[in-house]
Amino acid sequence: MSDNEVSTNYAGIILQMWVDIIRVREEFRANHILGSPDIELQNQYIAKLTSLWLELQPKVEGRTELGDLKNEFESFEKYYFDPEQLSPKDTENKAKADDIYKLEYMLRKVIEKLKITAIE
Repeated sequence: MSDNEVSTNYAGIILQMWVDIIRVREEFRANHILGSPDIELQNQYIAKLTSLWLELQPKVEGRTELGDLKNEFESFEKYYFDPEQLSPKDTENKAKADDIYKLEYMLRKVIEKLKITAIE
């Protein structure tokens, strides 16, 4: 297998992880908007986000061209090691739901900046 094939396969895995996140996100956001949280779905969403964070971490580490995005990415490391920090325990805790959305948004920016969506 050539380096290009490995790179394409890796990008495909990352993109599949992203598609899985999108599927869960839609239902999570709908529940969040309606104010009817589904803890199992929330935990699945957090697990998928933090797993993608871990997969991208070696690609981000040491990349000076990412600038502030690298620092933003690294600020979410605590959630990989303690994902429960992202789990709102009640509907009053909007800040944690906001952090979930910020994590997802940041991951999307990293995927784009690393040109992972540019596979052919």
